[in-house]
Amino acid sequence: MRYIFFVLVQIGLGYALCRYVGRRVPGDQLLRKVLKWSVIAIPILSIGLILTTSLQGDRAPELVTDLLIAEIYFTALFIPFDSATKCRYGRVTALLCLSLILPVMIAGRKNVREPITTHYCIVLPDEKPSDSVRIALVTDIHLGKLFGEEDLARMEEMIEQASPDYVFIGGDLIDRNLSEVDSLTAAYHFARIRERTPGLYFVLGNHEYYGDLDENIQWISSLGTLLRDSVVRLRPDLYLIGRDYYRARDQDIVPLSNLVDQVPDGATTILLQHRPREHWESDPAVGGIDLTLTGHTHAGQIFPMQIFQPLLFSHNYGCHSSGDGTLIISSGYGASTSRLRIGSCSEIVIIDLLLK
Repeated sequence: MRYIFFVLVQIGLGYALCRYVGRRVPGDQLLRKVLKWSVIAIPILSIGLILTTSLQGDRAPELVTDLLIAEIYFTALFIPFDSATKCRYGRVTALLCLSLILPVMIAGRKNVREPITTHYCIVLPDEKPSDSVRIALVTDIHLGKLFGEEDLARMEEMIEQASPDYVFIGGDLIDRNLSEVDSLTAAYHFARIRERTPGLYFVLGNHEYYGDLDENIQWISSLGTLLRDSVVRLRPDLYLIGRDYYRARDQDIVPLSNLVDQVPDGATTILLQHRPREHWESDPAVGGIDLTLTGHTHAGQIFPMQIFQPLLFSHNYGCHSSGDGTLIISSGYGASTSRLRIGSCSEIVIIDLLLK
């Protein structure tokens, strides 16, 4: 549905652009028609490609999605600029808009191709036992047609350089179907990560539910420890709660308080779940969690989504205080729909947890 939404928006903006085109070249009926039908034909062709791929159980081609985004950006810039000049400098305005958009699109591809490492240092209260732990958090890898062996090799290298004690994979490891994943190559890279760390832990995200859930669960479980509403002891006074994926309004869920109750009093508790709390979460918030690690939001991925995400979440990215603990939301290692990030970067997160 999001593809159809993008196309409908594009058609509406394209129609507005046609009106401005018509005003600029009123004396050239042929040129006006060519421009008009060019602007309208691209979205119609996009709809056909999207519907065709959807019927085949596939997804919209990445190029189509990128073109939709580029055309929306172009139209959103062109209309106000052209209006401000009273349609006197249409060609110059169009070239100016293109000169602004092209570097943005190139940088957007680079933001995915060259992920960064984000470091946080979390100091827990004085009553905790004296210790330190380094955690690597990787979320939203989206293995499939857009992300594969090269991305996994880079991720493995980044994790190796950080030398974490534990690696947490925070959901959406698979973009949709396991058949789209080079499972043998992926298993090889995760086996190498597992050899270097005491623990490799996974939770599910919403994208694992889009495909064959049982098949996805079986494969992820073969890579490491999959936690579905489970509690594991990492160290004598350090516990990890792995949350299954639930939608905000789901009612038939295991209450988080039941999982927190399984952690001994005085121990440090880490919660790993795919999605941060939404404003209308059905499961009540609970105390006693020292560190919550999530992903899902992609930090908006493509502007202007960053503006709208606060309507769903209190925070969409970064490190924040949460009750009596700390919340970290990763922008994710991969991307959804397109290898494009505008206003966000792909990342892995390294957390140095200092237990005083």
